[in-house]
Amino acid sequence: MIALGATGLGPCNVFPSPAPVGSSCLGAFHHDAIQTLPNNYMAVLVDVEEIFPPGTQGDNTGLPVDIVGDAIVVLNRDWQAVWYFNAFEHDSGCPVPPATGPCQLDINRAAVLGGSCGASSPGCPPMFLLGPGIAPAAIDWLHGNSLYYWPTDNFGGASGDIVWSSKNQDWVMKIDYKNGTGTGEILWRMGNEGDFTFNNIYNDPWPWFSGQHDVGIAENGAGVMTIFDDGDTRVSSPPGGLGYPGCEPSDCDSRGMALNFNESTMEVTPVLSDDLGSYSTAMGSAQLLPDGNYFFMSGWVLANNSVVSYALEILPTAGTDTGTTVLNVEQSVGGYRAWQMSSLYNPPEN
Repeated sequence: MIALGATGLGPCNVFPSPAPVGSSCLGAFHHDAIQTLPNNYMAVLVDVEEIFPPGTQGDNTGLPVDIVGDAIVVLNRDWQAVWYFNAFEHDSGCPVPPATGPCQLDINRAAVLGGSCGASSPGCPPMFLLGPGIAPAAIDWLHGNSLYYWPTDNFGGASGDIVWSSKNQDWVMKIDYKNGTGTGEILWRMGNEGDFTFNNIYNDPWPWFSGQHDVGIAENGAGVMTIFDDGDTRVSSPPGGLGYPGCEPSDCDSRGMALNFNESTMEVTPVLSDDLGSYSTAMGSAQLLPDGNYFFMSGWVLANNSVVSYALEILPTAGTDTGTTVLNVEQSVGGYRAWQMSSLYNPPEN
């Protein structure tokens, strides 16, 4: 990374303790790696820690604040880094006129439902910059959880870019990769309070996904966007949910979603938003099958003091955003991601 000219993406053990404000380093691989880029290149998610001044994102300890963000690193066939995106280089928010361009992340927009990481917290990467003199818990700002390489964009935007899901921002974002020549600029942010409007044709009281997992574009980039909507913000009790009055009595389950969208008009229209019958507090996956059905895994469901997961196939109902469950297999363990396969000898389709 240093050889590529990257700043803030070097090793963590070069900083004194406590690490001074501005210290930034790469942590650990997490959540996703895809080998679908041209030339069999691989894109991986890596966490980044950076130390910010006291009070950042409302921290009240009076100490410098460790914030955990994300990097996307592209590796060639020899596993050498050839391109990178560092979220902290794109945290300036929307351009202030007369400046123009797409909005980026905003370092002052905290994780929608909060989120922190201790020295060894479950669900967090290892923390290397925490310690005496630093606020005792790092802020889990982004929590990226999936990558998708978009070979051909038929929705009004550029091709050869990367779609990145940030669970803690409730956003799906398109990154300017441009097959290795892109700037890493965030081209758009999809989700509540993002850049798209939602064409709420089914009058859903909370149409947007939240805490989402496994975002991709079906049919090799020509089909719908498939999403497992965990629903964390929708399900959270008020005042969480950004003004939503609460999911009770009938909107507290995770959903399987498929969305059409237009990058010229910046509008999202639902194709499927199906109640999956349980709430997955984390994890999950989504897949359009060759026959037009959808496959979802509800990955982390708390039931009877244990964790189970459900593999579901959904037959969509024409003219609605719901469907009929034609397969529902309960598994006695949680799972991060699943695919339905036509055979043991071929990769998943769509």
